[in-house]
Amino acid sequence: MTLKRICFFLLWLFLTALLVPQVKLEAVSLLFAVSTFLLYSHVLYDGYFLFKKDGLTNPVLFSLAALIYVYLIELTQSVGQVFSWYLILICLFVLALIFFIAYKFYSQDTYFKEVCNFKIYIEFLAIIAGGLALAVYPLLKENLWLLGAATVFVVIKLNWFILFKKRIYQAAYPIEETFGQPTVSVVIIAYNEENHITQSLKAIQNQTYRPSDVILVDDHSQDQTVPLAKKFEALLPLKIVQKAKRGISRSRNFGAREAQGELILFLDADIFLPPDFLALAVEEFKRQHLAIAGFDFYINASDKIDIWINNFHRRWFQLVQYFNPRALGGCLLVKNKLHQRVLFNEDIIMLEDFDYVNRFSHYGKFRIIGQTRALVSWRRFQKENRLKLVLKFLIFEFYRQNVGEIEKPFLSYKYGNSDELTD
Repeated sequence: MTLKRICFFLLWLFLTALLVPQVKLEAVSLLFAVSTFLLYSHVLYDGYFLFKKDGLTNPVLFSLAALIYVYLIELTQSVGQVFSWYLILICLFVLALIFFIAYKFYSQDTYFKEVCNFKIYIEFLAIIAGGLALAVYPLLKENLWLLGAATVFVVIKLNWFILFKKRIYQAAYPIEETFGQPTVSVVIIAYNEENHITQSLKAIQNQTYRPSDVILVDDHSQDQTVPLAKKFEALLPLKIVQKAKRGISRSRNFGAREAQGELILFLDADIFLPPDFLALAVEEFKRQHLAIAGFDFYINASDKIDIWINNFHRRWFQLVQYFNPRALGGCLLVKNKLHQRVLFNEDIIMLEDFDYVNRFSHYGKFRIIGQTRALVSWRRFQKENRLKLVLKFLIFEFYRQNVGEIEKPFLSYKYGNSDELTD
């Protein structure tokens, strides 16, 4: 057992020794004692993980860590005073928020900076939850066991989210590769895309940064997609392939197996790129030491409601990229070697791109690149009523966050021609 592990274990024993005498054999005391035990156990392990793995030593960080420990002591002593317990808890979370902001500033390691991004998000959530608890305290003053039960549930939920869903203490980025001008493979998936494939391939042909190869995965189109694509075989390093079993994730994985480039750009056939897209994308990908990147996008629509929905969609992706990454699967730039470890989950039938980006971010840094934008066909949203479609997306996202990935259909859903590619 290392010295650091012994020190953190002794700190944990000391807090436990302080907590036990405060516990009474009644519901409120027991519930808040359980929450306190889970909180300080996690906080101490968090500190152990950072200081052991990153090895960062800094007087500012140690001072903040010491203050956090003082508030943990106060938390153990206020188990029987619920209002004070929440006040101390909020102060604790504010200190933790400052600690992770400072840690991100001082750390030189990309992975630990990303850990701090996620923990900053968690501390914000916890501060909001603590504030809500104080707000409802007067209403539940005669039934504090309800507040205690809700607190235990939230603490367990956050612990599960951090430990098992995000696996924040299990992952680590590989040593960052350094390369000059990386080769890029473009993998395009298509089914009955005769109205878009020519424009899509012409956009690839016009790139100032030339791809090393272009793989078109045709999912057994019944229109002129393939004949139109074949016209570009003399203009691009184009390879047209088909596979036996259909599906969006299968198509992307199948195409990636043919890719020779160090980077893979996954594209849908109805997403169109400006001529400098690859050049700007690769430059930013290298500058930020990324492993996977999504992109900003715009739509070919003039309706104000459509534009508002699209802008909200874009801003949401940009906001959550630091702690809950997701991006459009129809335009993703990834490291080829890491893709072979991650792969698209072929069992997921809805939002498989969100799952892919989330899992990929465990192996390397993710960002939305805003230096260039892709044009996304708005036909994807013209099949359904806008309000119903937004509500369905909210339901899908709630299901993903609280139940799991969507592997069975439970709502009717059309998504332009891409629904033809689903399993």
